[in-house]
Amino acid sequence: MKDVVVRTGRDHLSVVSAGCAYYALFAIIPALTASISLYGLTADPATVERQFDVLKTVLPPQAYAIVIDQIRRIAQTSGQALGWGFGVGLFIALWSANYATQAMFSALNIAYGEPERRSLIRFYSLAIGYTFIGIIGTAAMLFAIVYVPILFDDSGHPEAFERLLSYLRWPMFIVLTLFLLALVYRFGPSREDPQWRWITPGSVFAALVWLAASLGFSYYVSNFANYDRMYGSLGAVIILLFWLYISFYIVLLGAEINAAVERYGEENGAPPDTHPIAGAEG
Repeated sequence: MKDVVVRTGRDHLSVVSAGCAYYALFAIIPALTASISLYGLTADPATVERQFDVLKTVLPPQAYAIVIDQIRRIAQTSGQALGWGFGVGLFIALWSANYATQAMFSALNIAYGEPERRSLIRFYSLAIGYTFIGIIGTAAMLFAIVYVPILFDDSGHPEAFERLLSYLRWPMFIVLTLFLLALVYRFGPSREDPQWRWITPGSVFAALVWLAASLGFSYYVSNFANYDRMYGSLGAVIILLFWLYISFYIVLLGAEINAAVERYGEENGAPPDTHPIAGAEG
């Protein structure tokens, strides 16, 4: 634990996380535009707004307000304009999110203490590939949380499904988060022949702490903070940026934990392919 604390300060994790959050902020709005435009093409925006209520438990109120404002704008948009909004939003989201992914890969190299050995072509290919995977994973999560209930509303069995979904929502969310973190820690840093690990101490820590931190931050903003009074119309953006900063900090802290566990294994004679970093292997 002491090693993690020392290296977190030495690697300037706070500054690096702020840089990642800055790039991610520019991808959030176009990604929301693309996602919500897609839902607007296939469902009543008023229904989508009701289903998006589940995000209230994770997002701070001001950040959630950004999503709802976008949905209400879509409710007044024609179908052709929605199609253009989806295409343009998706392109800008991919472009912006790719920079955020590259920043995160560089940050993971810092956390693991690894130099960048990959060629530019491989580095950018991995960044683009993971950006696609991240967007698809997020879309799949939103589909399960938002769009599937709409389908069941039309089937005549909404209450039973909503009850089942309320039980499965968070386990599904944690499993998806663990999977995405496994991809991040496997392909993000430039490492020589890293082993695939489904579960690591860092990924479990990051998934659970991120969920708890998001819920706690949302509660704090709802009940104690006065960002709107302090920052005015910029309050929602400031809160969203701070939430992204917290998220990246936790992910990178998970990488520091994994690296510390590996170093501990090496110091105690564990061979490289049997580091006690994994709780399960594929």
